[in-house]
Amino acid sequence: SPVRRIVRLSVAVAAAAILVVGLFVGYQYVTLSPEKVFSANYQAYELSTVRGTNETTAIEGAYRNKNYTEVIRLHANTPDPTIKNDFLAGAAALELNNLPQAKLSFNQVIDRNKKENTRILKDEAEYYLALTLVRQKEFKAALLLLESMQNDPDHIYRAKINDGLLRDVRKLSRR
Repeated sequence: SPVRRIVRLSVAVAAAAILVVGLFVGYQYVTLSPEKVFSANYQAYELSTVRGTNETTAIEGAYRNKNYTEVIRLHANTPDPTIKNDFLAGAAALELNNLPQAKLSFNQVIDRNKKENTRILKDEAEYYLALTLVRQKEFKAALLLLESMQNDPDHIYRAKINDGLLRDVRKLSRR
């Protein structure tokens, strides 16, 4: 009867839809990688430009010119680097995929801000540290930091910490 054909066709369409969704979800899970999560959420840090000021340090100049090796060299040879210099050294190390150096520099920025009771590039350091931790496969530490940033209404990177990013890092942490 026509009603039975419609029911069978509906069941077949529903089964096909479930299969397609299942394959899509399975593919997403299988192809999920730290590098994919990092790349989807990473954007190179850009120094802001303030009109009317030509004051720029050698480290800032090297960073603007994307000479990341020089940024790290200059930072290492600076006797008393600023928090901004520490951050730029971390950003440069991340660009060069020197993850241990990036992690160290971003942690220095966070620690110095706590010690000096300031917030100079603190939010930026936390965000880039979280991405560094994902890339280093330190998923639990990355997740704690990301959740902390998402729960801070004043964090400037809060909007970037979406449910998809947290879900992906959770999936990676369970592997």
